Amino acid sequence: MTFSRNRISVMAKWNYVGLRKRGALPALGADGYEYWKAQTRLDASIGYQLTPRLRINASLSNVLNEPQILLRYGSQTPQNARQYRRGEYGAAITLGIKGTF
Repeated sequence: MTFSRNRISVMAKWNYVGLRKRGALPALGADGYEYWKAQTRLDASIGYQLTPRLRINASLSNVLNEPQILLRYGSQTPQNARQYRRGEYGAAITLGIKGTF
């Protein structure tokens, strides 16, 4: 979704990434693998045109602080034992100035 009016522009994006297979884990059986769990994230950005030649921008990735979850399992692994690691890294903020000379 994008909104733009005069000197200001605002954008929000929902991003979905499905289950991602990483590598085999033979210790968990012939079908044992490591996966990144599916994730939906919200990213946002805003820009403001200061002058015709100068613009400032700010963007925020993972606004809702969705965790990254690493799973390790095979067909014999119980559902409650599949999560291996959970990381909450917060939102990443980027600020910038763009000039045309």
